[in-house]
Amino acid sequence: MAHDDNDPIAQAGVALGRAAADTLDALIVAAVAPTFYDDLPWHTALKGCTACDCRAEAKQVVPGAGALDSEIMILGLVPGKDDDKAGYPIMGKGGEELDLWFEKLGLDRGKLLITYLVKCHTLKDRPPKTAEVTTCAGLWFRRELEDLPKLKVIIPLGVEPTKFLLGDHGASPGKLQAYAEKIEVNGRQFTVLPLAHPAYFTRSTSKKHQLYNSVLPMLRGYLRRELPETYERSAKTKSA
Repeated sequence: MAHDDNDPIAQAGVALGRAAADTLDALIVAAVAPTFYDDLPWHTALKGCTACDCRAEAKQVVPGAGALDSEIMILGLVPGKDDDKAGYPIMGKGGEELDLWFEKLGLDRGKLLITYLVKCHTLKDRPPKTAEVTTCAGLWFRRELEDLPKLKVIIPLGVEPTKFLLGDHGASPGKLQAYAEKIEVNGRQFTVLPLAHPAYFTRSTSKKHQLYNSVLPMLRGYLRRELPETYERSAKTKSA
């Protein structure tokens, strides 16, 4: 039977076929394209946040960074002056030290989510007030947990982020202990693996030997043993 190009039914079928193909292509792109922190629907609101006094002391809000399918989060307390200048978390000497840790742990920084409890640098690096931590974390850290559906591990850097997650019973990371605790937030379980803040080791190098030869290897061993799939997906890709 000859095909009639003027047949409205045939034309409608062709149009539907093209629409279905376009929809399928869009779904495929959405499935494979990574989404990042700045794709979050509330990212613009975060950048304009003035909910606490810290914003008046900072050049800019420092959002988190990383892919939204990250399974491991690095959690600091508050941005430093280098972060404030760059608008990106854990820069400067502390960031350089952290990159060395990732090398020792075998982790790929690009596959991790890095963020702060308080998103604004404070004047003269003063510790943020309890109310400021509560306000910022209540607004934004809560949303980060909600919008990171694959997150399984949180590595808090320093005493205050550790206490925020574990309470006062959490051992001080300054003691260079490698340990893990489980917490539950809104029905989800997370593994918490506290560490001292990288800046601590830029000021006190005497404990670096213990960190690099004991604590970090123990942490890597825990991840590989207890959370092998999460570790593999967060690890550096081995070159051929």
